[in-house]
Amino acid sequence: MTLAKQQAEHRWKMDLARAEHERKMDVRVWITQIVALAVGLVNVILLALVAWHYADTGNVVPGLTVFGAGAGLTAGAYGVGKMLGNRAARNKTTTRA
Repeated sequence: MTLAKQQAEHRWKMDLARAEHERKMDVRVWITQIVALAVGLVNVILLALVAWHYADTGNVVPGLTVFGAGAGLTAGAYGVGKMLGNRAARNKTTTRA
């Protein structure tokens, strides 16, 4: 009987530790997504400024190329990040016993 009680207490402690770890990881993922969104926004703003400078100097096509390619890559990186975050959340809910 003592062994079963010890196992139950150990399982309870491990469940509490896992729940606390998952909570901390969820907060960290949320913070990372917010920071990534802000950095992406700053990146697009800087690309718009570079494109504007190109346009002011009479080089419209290179400016639009820089802005379009940079904004496309930023959107792609954001999309991949969201996909991986969603996949991790889905795997977390399906692997619990």
